[in-house]
Amino acid sequence: MAKTLSARNIRNIGGKGAHLEFLARIGCNVPRWFAIPSDTFRTYLHKNNIKDMVEEITGNIDFSHPENVQQVSSAIASLFESHEIPLSVFKPILRKYGNLCVPMSFVAVRSSAGEEDSSLYSFAG
Repeated sequence: MAKTLSARNIRNIGGKGAHLEFLARIGCNVPRWFAIPSDTFRTYLHKNNIKDMVEEITGNIDFSHPENVQQVSSAIASLFESHEIPLSVFKPILRKYGNLCVPMSFVAVRSSAGEEDSSLYSFAG
């Protein structure tokens, strides 16, 4: 059993998720949880053929103008809302959720990106 954090896990489920995985692996009492890996997001972009659109939209961010950041954020949200979550993405999430709790129960959700845990991007949004 590895006694160190996996760099791949940090990139794929973020630092906090990788630490939870590590604590569970070494036998600590960790509440039931699951992570949706960043690969899942890339699959969503690929299956909907919207990666280039997202890159085009985000290429126009002007962080010195909050109203521009809001406009770009709204444009990305609208793009995502207009595309279905493919079954190849949705089914594994639903299965993990079903293994975690009784369906239709409330759960806590935390959104994170692997980069948020770095010294450069340590401002969760």
